[in-house]
Amino acid sequence: MQLWRQRIWTNNKGNIAISEVGVRVFAFEEQPVPGTPYRVVLPESIRELPAAGVECLDTPAPDAHMQRIRVHGMGAVDVPGNRVLVVQQYRTPEMDYFSERALPFLRVKRVTSQQVIPLKKSGSTRVTRPGGARGAGMGLN
Repeated sequence: MQLWRQRIWTNNKGNIAISEVGVRVFAFEEQPVPGTPYRVVLPESIRELPAAGVECLDTPAPDAHMQRIRVHGMGAVDVPGNRVLVVQQYRTPEMDYFSERALPFLRVKRVTSQQVIPLKKSGSTRVTRPGGARGAGMGLN
């Protein structure tokens, strides 16, 4: 199976380099749910397959965000189930929102009609419902 291996992710702080940790492969049995368009996988049908081979199919430029890879088996022909899932694992740098100092910015409280939510340094506004009626909203501590 061929897939893209991510090398760089982007968030609100810009690009961050990620590194590949490994590939895991799972086989499972997918079954239809009678009378519906849905399908189900029973947890007992999921089996992890032995370590897979991973082959890099290209040599990307240093600033490329992804690389094409091929994941293949190592000779097993008696794979259980009717589907296979390949999981690419990554290691990412710790983000600021895991910092102990970030907790006050992550707490959310209920805003009453009497509270003012600052929208910018030079001013503030009240939370209002459509039509001008003041009401409850959400704001950050």
